[in-house]
Amino acid sequence: MSATVALRILVWTFVALGFLALAGAALVPPAPPQLEAHPAPASPLTDPMPIPRNLDSAASLVATRNLFRRSRQPSPISSGAAAPTTQPGVPKPVLRLAGLVVGADPSAVIEGFPGLEGPRVVRVGDVIGQLTVRRVDSALVEVTGMDTTWVLRVRRP
Repeated sequence: MSATVALRILVWTFVALGFLALAGAALVPPAPPQLEAHPAPASPLTDPMPIPRNLDSAASLVATRNLFRRSRQPSPISSGAAAPTTQPGVPKPVLRLAGLVVGADPSAVIEGFPGLEGPRVVRVGDVIGQLTVRRVDSALVEVTGMDTTWVLRVRRP
């Protein structure tokens, strides 16, 4: 017997079994549903909630019952996650490189130092407030401080 003949027999067998299953389902009536002899125990979801009479009692009801848990009770396990206590710090300045002077002693003209009005001429190592000028070269200036490093480049018009 070749593989093709065996495959055809297998396919026709499954087709015949499918027709038998359909005929059996059509001829045999479905079984009636079984009714429980005793009622199911009341669950927290089916417990009747008291209907509040005014807004204050509704607020206290919401506060005393955890509406998002099935048991309507607080979780027995604490998550241990506390809200982060972040205090607003000093805002970081917006520095802008206005110009560069390159040579034996390179310097830069920077605007936006906190507490100072207008541009300032700075060199490597200068400290202005909490900011320190780390590097000045022909293409950029690097300023560090306040947990930040600024890399300033001259804008081309």
